[in-house]
Amino acid sequence: MAYFDEMSPSRRVWESVGGAVLTGALTGILLGVNLWAYIAATLVSVVGGIPAGSQHRTLGGALLRGFLAGTLWGAATLIVHDVTGSTATATLPEPPLSFLPFCFTPTALVAAIVWLVASRRRASTGNGLDAATR
Repeated sequence: MAYFDEMSPSRRVWESVGGAVLTGALTGILLGVNLWAYIAATLVSVVGGIPAGSQHRTLGGALLRGFLAGTLWGAATLIVHDVTGSTATATLPEPPLSFLPFCFTPTALVAAIVWLVASRRRASTGNGLDAATR
């Protein structure tokens, strides 16, 4: 697996912005369609973002990526849902922007955990930086 800083600029944009915005937009649409479809889209989004933390050389990079992805995903979900004008099938916090911490906090934490696991694995196999290098 390539490190994020070794990827082409277009791949970095897609992996850090495109995926989060696209899945967030789809989730925003499904939020107004069906609760179970919204839950499924959220779970697919989470699973799709799990490997991102392992693509960074530093814990700070993984945390920033998780924070950015969660924020973009949550914002896209809210914006697209608002644009559709449909009634939410799940309860959203009020005001809607208070939804964002429920998006970026878990994604940043998961990115950090994945980074820790990946860095320990790389250290044990002799590939890349060890867990003490942050």
